[in-house]
Parts: sequence; C-alpha cells; structure tokens
Amino acid sequence: MSVSLLKRAVPFTLYCLIVLLLAMPRLVYSEPPGSTNSSAASELVAFSGTVLYSRPNSTNWFVASVKLELEPGCRLRTSDDSQATLQLSDRSVIRIGANSILEIQPPALPTHRRFGLRRGILYFLDRERPADIEFETPLATGAIRGTEFLLAVSDVDSATRLALLDGSVDLKTASQNYSLTNGQEIVLSPALAANISPAL
Repeated sequence: MSVSLLKRAVPFTLYCLIVLLLAMPRLVYSEPPGSTNSSAASELVAFSGTVLYSRPNSTNWFVASVKLELEPGCRLRTSDDSQATLQLSDRSVIRIGANSILEIQPPALPTHRRFGLRRGILYFLDRERPADIEFETPLATGAIRGTEFLLAVSDVDSATRLALLDGSVDLKTASQNYSLTNGQEIVLSPALAANISPAL
C-alpha cells in the first residue's frame, strides 16, 4: 500500500472497510474453535488467497492453513488479493488485508494482547467487551482500550494511520505522545507533522 493510496480522497474508514469486507463471502471458515484460556495461542480462523506464516526466530515462510495456531513471535503475511481473519487468545478478532505483515508479540501484561503491523491494513473488533490491545508500527507504539479500530501502515515510508471507531488510545512516537478517543483518527508520517481529524 503506497502513500498515495493512504492519501486518496476516499474516507479512510470507508476505504478500509471496503478492502477488508468485500472478500468476506469468499473466505473459507473453520469450525468455531473451542474455549481458550489467557495463555492460548492466537488462531487463524479464516482466509482467502495466499497466506504465509513464520515461526519465532525463523526467516522461513510456510503456507498457512485454517486452525493454524500462532504463539508470540509468529508472523502472518498476506499476498496480493488475500485476506486473513485471526482470533486472538481473548476471542477478539483481527481482519488483515492484502500485502500485510503482522507479528504476534508478547504483551506487557497477561490480560493484554499485543501485535506489530510492519505494513498493510487491519480491522480489529471485539463485540463482547473493550479489549486492552498494545500495538507497534515502525513509527509508533500504542495502547488501545476499545472494541473497534482500523490501522494501516504504508509499505513505502511506514506512514501510519489509525482510526479509532470505539474506545480510546494513547499513542507514542519517538518525539511525541498523543491521546485519541471515539471517532478520531491520526496520520503519522516521517516527513510531516501528525494530523488528527474526525474518522470519516
């Protein structure tokens, strides 16, 4: 995803939802997974196209399959025209768009969930309760208390865009801290000042 794509006139939230949800009818779903505990691995519950994964401390990539379990340190990569749905160990869901690389990371607290988005786009949803989510991109780290957000990272310059649909977030860059709440979005770029605006 290029910088020009991030800056298109199409509202960010609408663009993200189109990208992530258009292919949903074509996804292949697994049977509902059984109960999990707080230390269980995340699970790949659906995908379309080509999805690859890598184990901790490995440079090798393998073809992923439904019900694949991913412990902290594992990475998931989607190709062109590919999507994936990942269920975290607390039952919250991340939908990952094409050309994305996501890493499951060990959280600072056992009750939290943490991931890194190196590039690409994702949509997070937890319909049951606000989740404590920590995330990292090449330009920022964040702690979200909420149920729904969109996150995108450019593969050109790591420009980061976060739309907070429901919840609150504390975001930290190398030089600045930011706080956002429901209905706000922020765009971070290596060359420009941060821009906070309503999430349209």
